[in-house]
Amino acid sequence: MKQPGRDFWMKLIHFVFTSLDGRATVMMPHPERVSRTVNNSWHPEAWNEDGPWMRIFRNVRKQLG
Repeated sequence: MKQPGRDFWMKLIHFVFTSLDGRATVMMPHPERVSRTVNNSWHPEAWNEDGPWMRIFRNVRKQLG
């Protein structure tokens, strides 16, 4: 199954697996674990509540509408 944009993400993410029917995707590392700054063991004080990984989820939301 061809997935648009997957080549781009493969450069940034070590492993990406998608189920054959396309309903489930697993990524390593796990960006959902550190999407908020409070989940990081350390972060610069200049960061807001959202960590840098939150951008992934906002981009997906924007693409899906």
